Amino acid sequence: EGIAVMGSLQEADFSSNRITTLEVDGDSAGLQAVEVLNLSNNQIASLSGIAKATAVKTLNLAQNQVAALGELKHLATLSVTDVDLRDNPIIEEPGADPVRTELLI
Repeated sequence: EGIAVMGSLQEADFSSNRITTLEVDGDSAGLQAVEVLNLSNNQIASLSGIAKATAVKTLNLAQNQVAALGELKHLATLSVTDVDLRDNPIIEEPGADPVRTELLI
């Protein structure tokens, strides 16, 4: 019954939980209906595993450890319209192209 209840969850706030990975243990059915996912203020460096959250439209990844531009490829299969990457090393890269930074923010 827990999975069925989670299946209808549309917003999930996992901020400030010391999460280091987006890999889901066991059944990921609970993430499939989530449209707003807050993962801010964690220690996430890799976005692999986010593809299981197929309905996500708003994704907050502010204040994490995402450093590689290539990590954004994991968002390609999602219907995300709003991604917050503020205060990640990918944004703070010295000499970062201001246009790229604006697109990421």
